[in-house]
Amino acid sequence: MCIFKVGPSGGGKTSIVRLLLRLFDYDSGEILVDGRNIRSMKLCSLRGQVGVVPQDTALFNDSIRWG
Repeated sequence: MCIFKVGPSGGGKTSIVRLLLRLFDYDSGEILVDGRNIRSMKLCSLRGQVGVVPQDTALFNDSIRWG
């Protein structure tokens, strides 16, 4: 399991997530998930293995019931 936490602005967090979800394509190298190149995986299978929690302030309102 790999967990990316908060980091400095411009640190590449969003770029890594976009590469993992294959929203961006890359020119060289490879990205492996469980030892498999993500280019050989179906998008639904790959995206089912990646969880993203956005840092949206709407997630942190006054109560869980809100919204």
